[in-house]
Amino acid sequence: MNSALLLRASCASTLIAVSICSTGCFWKKDDTIRPQASKEIYGSPVKSDPGRTGDYRRDPLRATNGSMAGNTNLTVQRTSDATGSTIFVGAVVAEVNGAPIYAHELLEQVAPALRSRANDLDARAFEKLATEELRRQRENLIQNELVFAAAVRATTLDEQDKAKFITNMIYEKYVSAAGGSRELAKQKAREDGRDFDDMMKDEYRKTLVGIYYQKHFFPRALISVDEMRQYYAQHRATDFTEKASIEFRLIRVDPKQVGDANLARQRIEDARERAKAGEDFESLAKEVNKDQYLINTGGLTGPLLKGSYRYDKVEEALWSLDAGQLTPIIEDEGVLFLAKIVDRKLDRTLPFDDPKVQDQIENALRNIKMLELQERDNQMLRSEALVVDTKEMLQPAIDMAMQMYGSWKNG
Repeated sequence: MNSALLLRASCASTLIAVSICSTGCFWKKDDTIRPQASKEIYGSPVKSDPGRTGDYRRDPLRATNGSMAGNTNLTVQRTSDATGSTIFVGAVVAEVNGAPIYAHELLEQVAPALRSRANDLDARAFEKLATEELRRQRENLIQNELVFAAAVRATTLDEQDKAKFITNMIYEKYVSAAGGSRELAKQKAREDGRDFDDMMKDEYRKTLVGIYYQKHFFPRALISVDEMRQYYAQHRATDFTEKASIEFRLIRVDPKQVGDANLARQRIEDARERAKAGEDFESLAKEVNKDQYLINTGGLTGPLLKGSYRYDKVEEALWSLDAGQLTPIIEDEGVLFLAKIVDRKLDRTLPFDDPKVQDQIENALRNIKMLELQERDNQMLRSEALVVDTKEMLQPAIDMAMQMYGSWKNG
């Protein structure tokens, strides 16, 4: 087999954070669409980058004079709250190479999960859950920050422009879904507990990381013929064997529902004669059936694996026919049945040389290798980074969660 076929990269790995082709856009370098220093990129909330650093970190309350790591008392009054309560919006829960991660950003990630549990837990149990979730999410955000910084360093200006272009396409998609109104898109995001501008910044970050992964890991995740054959042998029975199945349309007449056995027999015999004469079986099934599900689906049943249907006599008749054929009238457990075969598939093992099989194997193996490469890269980034993430720094986020717990409880 041609080794070039095995090493082709016709489709991107599913492990990439955001598929750079998902928007359906075609990227072409063009100076006319580069961001201007004084404007937003293509109308999206991703701010321009005059210094062309590629660094689009969220910075709602970034410090102007040195580290904020110890400043956990910075607060912003929540004026919209009638109680006058405060939240620690500006508190820093971690620093990654000098880049802060804020308490409100952290809480935004875990709030939906915490809110769903508020009524089930007392204050102590809720605080324990919140602490665990916030600690776990802080670690995720730290790793995200490390990977994004690596992506900024490793990508070219053209690749960063590409990420901005794709981000704008995503932005346009959201706005279009909101009837063309950015304000309605922002309102929808608020209803979902998100900030629209931050969503777009996150989309840019994920897109740039996706480009970085594609560039940095994909070429290193090479797959050999022997590896593919070994994978096929190990997964042939589970992934590459299609089990026998049958799909059919069914008319079911229960004498108990009709009220008379002779009338039930007459109805199904009439239906069979009409079907034999060429009348559409789906329409017949909707007309004759009493079961609402069979009426709604036109009697469509399956696909069912061989041996899985409840009525043995019906199944035996079904498997004796080919697609398009009509069963005789079958009586099973006192109920009358008539069916027409829609599709029938036999047991089949897909061969290794099938291009679809090779694509599936290649993608699976590449995903595994890319995961391993990413894990090693993540460990290296963490070991080389200056990360400040003390227990005390997490406390403002915990306090915010407990403050929200009071408003969620029975709310």
